[in-house]
Amino acid sequence: MALLGKSWFDWADAVATPIVVVVIAGAFGFFSRRVDQRAQTERELQDDRAKEETLRSYLDRISELVLEKGLVDSDNDSPVRAIALARTHNALTRLDGSRKGLLVKFLKESQLISNGRTVISLVLADLTNSNLGSVDLRACNFSGANLRSAYFDGSDLRESNFENCVLTGADLRWCNLENCGLTNRQLAQCAELAGATLPNGDLATEQTLQQLKEEDEELSS
Repeated sequence: MALLGKSWFDWADAVATPIVVVVIAGAFGFFSRRVDQRAQTERELQDDRAKEETLRSYLDRISELVLEKGLVDSDNDSPVRAIALARTHNALTRLDGSRKGLLVKFLKESQLISNGRTVISLVLADLTNSNLGSVDLRACNFSGANLRSAYFDGSDLRESNFENCVLTGADLRWCNLENCGLTNRQLAQCAELAGATLPNGDLATEQTLQQLKEEDEELSS
């Protein structure tokens, strides 16, 4: 049977050809996306493994310096302290927030940044996005560290040193900040303060944070 001079086979072929092309193109796009997703997943896994190896290697090396080279009791200008400092800052630039938190906890437990002593200085250290929630960090020295967007929710920070720290976007909810020396300017930079015990012993509220931000804006204008 013919229609306008063309058989049904001609019409079917004319209609089917673009459909087949669309189906093939769609299938190609689907498989191409799947390949890209698998490649992205593999890159993320490799990156995560690299970060984990960086942390593991760091903990091993610093532990050796503590146990075998007397790092905790070393002099300020000793080679062992210089090595520990270089390893610490290098590792922090390569870790994510959760692993940075583990590194800081290790430094604290090893008495390298606490108890009134600073064996490893955190001045200019990259502690952005560090996860340090619900940790006992009393008397730790964070002087000069970059703590932008760090998470401290529920941590004990009494008598810690935050001199010249960057705390923009930090979460300090329910932290104990008594006698830690934080200035109103630094507190105003924080994203969250609700429920925190402020340096002067007062309990912070959302209104407290808003008031601090308004006072900071007036001083900056």
